[in-house]
Amino acid sequence: MSRIAITIWNDRISPVFESAGTIMVIEMAENREVSRSEWDFRVFNSSDGGRGQYDRFYSPHFGGGLVSKKVERLRELNIDLLVCGAISNFAERLVNSAGIEVFGWISGNKEEVIAALRGNKIGNADFLMPGCGRRGNRGRGGHGRGRLRHGGNFF
Repeated sequence: MSRIAITIWNDRISPVFESAGTIMVIEMAENREVSRSEWDFRVFNSSDGGRGQYDRFYSPHFGGGLVSKKVERLRELNIDLLVCGAISNFAERLVNSAGIEVFGWISGNKEEVIAALRGNKIGNADFLMPGCGRRGNRGRGGHGRGRLRHGGNFF
């Protein structure tokens, strides 16, 4: 059984992992969906006194602690794979260090992305964020996408 977290915003993949406010968690077994749930993924800045303003800094110098809280939440939910839009190198390294695979720089309707994951077509240019092209994550030859380490098909 695998658990997949997808950052969402208005039924689409959230454009930036670090500022994503909601994640959908899909539990899969034998290539079929077992369960689906949505979770609040906002991370609140402790200096705001709990008033609800959340930090949108992406730099490890300013928001690294808050990114760590997001990663901690993914770990609590026993996530195996994170599908998201843009993600900083810092955040991607933190997610990977928690034993969670990252499939970043993805865009599109959440249901279409889930179908593409099932069909192992998520690496198609149709789902890459604009400007990513076919070469992969910021031109680094596919880091963060392409063949999943689980034999090319996560389900």
